[in-house]
Amino acid sequence: MKKIFSLLVLCATVVFASCSKDDPVTEPVPEGITVTTYEALLTALQTGGTSADAPTLITLGADITIPTGGDYNTPPINGSGHFKIDGGGHTLTWEGEGGKCRFLGNADPEADAVYIELTNINLVQQDIGCAVGVNNGRITLGKDVALTMNGQSGYMIVAVGEKAALELGDGCELSCTAVSSSCCVTVREGATLVLNGGNTAAGACIELYNIYNPTVSHPLISVPKALTGDVHLLFATTGVTSIAQGIGGYQLTQADCDRLKVDPESMVSLYGEPHQKCGDNFELYLRRRNIKSSCA
Repeated sequence: MKKIFSLLVLCATVVFASCSKDDPVTEPVPEGITVTTYEALLTALQTGGTSADAPTLITLGADITIPTGGDYNTPPINGSGHFKIDGGGHTLTWEGEGGKCRFLGNADPEADAVYIELTNINLVQQDIGCAVGVNNGRITLGKDVALTMNGQSGYMIVAVGEKAALELGDGCELSCTAVSSSCCVTVREGATLVLNGGNTAAGACIELYNIYNPTVSHPLISVPKALTGDVHLLFATTGVTSIAQGIGGYQLTQADCDRLKVDPESMVSLYGEPHQKCGDNFELYLRRRNIKSSCA
């Protein structure tokens, strides 16, 4: 006899602030910087732009390697503010040894916010530890972002806590090549995964994690508009994961639910029972005003 348990995924309405077209633009868009060395990249990253409309624009003019160094207590290689990094089709490689690596982002929810948008870039990680991570701010992945994780464990992109978000923007088809896992990306402990036009390529997935910390909220999935491609998710959660609807009165549909593909290795628990793998017996479906997922 099969044991049936369910994980409720609740709908919520989220309002996103936006500027009116009639709002005056008071800040000039900064001129872009092209870098070809780590030293030049480090210099360009020290001062972020003041808004999403006026970010610090950085273009890679060559493959760049970020050298080994630092640890989890070492400050990030960037300052605060808004950054938009166009890889120009080049590769940004993190060397590492014993978990010692320099990273983009921030590691403290009380740090000044950092907003990093990545496009047209290959990110390669040679050891454990994140390459890009935020505890306060947002990581936006745009078109042509590819991840290669050569370390035996860890993640490349991390969003942690209620002040952090990871966004898959328009044109993003996130791909990941990894030695140990197809989940190079994790959204953890109250952080938000924003599905804003992007999707995951075959073989790549995004982990939604909150098991061991009952004092924080669960990851939130935000869907501002209709999904047009599949997004593969690995759940490692206890309790309810909410899905927020978008702006302009957009309502989630069963087609959106069908685009969310749950990895068979997902481990979920809703009512305090031991975590169990759902295997292929997991589905998301609309039920009145809620989205419900079940594992049979």
